[in-house]
Amino acid sequence: IAALIMNLVKGGETIMTVLLAVIVVMFFANSPMTIWYRAKKQSEAISDSANTITYTFSPAGLDMSRGTQYTSYGWDKLEKLIEVKNCYYFYLSKNSAFVLPKKELGSEASAFGIMLKAAGIKKCVFLKEAT
Repeated sequence: IAALIMNLVKGGETIMTVLLAVIVVMFFANSPMTIWYRAKKQSEAISDSANTITYTFSPAGLDMSRGTQYTSYGWDKLEKLIEVKNCYYFYLSKNSAFVLPKKELGSEASAFGIMLKAAGIKKCVFLKEAT
């Protein structure tokens, strides 16, 4: 952009001005297209059934599995749990969390809430009135 402006101010050659303008346009057009392309690929990866994550909850903790990968977290390893009106936020670390919509629990929602409260999770916030 600076080179294009300097070329215009100094009255540079027309071909140089056109080339610089093309480079600027390509730069600004490329950024949104790249972001869109990456978002599309991420969306496809998430919707792929091979990437489906299965969560299993128990009084001891939670288990996560994806295909042949398996990870288990005890409730004591959970960084934080936040309950709001429509979902639970499980923080596995400061920057890593997953959201569990309460509607996915169906008829087990109240039993699930009781199990979580009985688990004695250190950092938990139950805010049923929050949105």
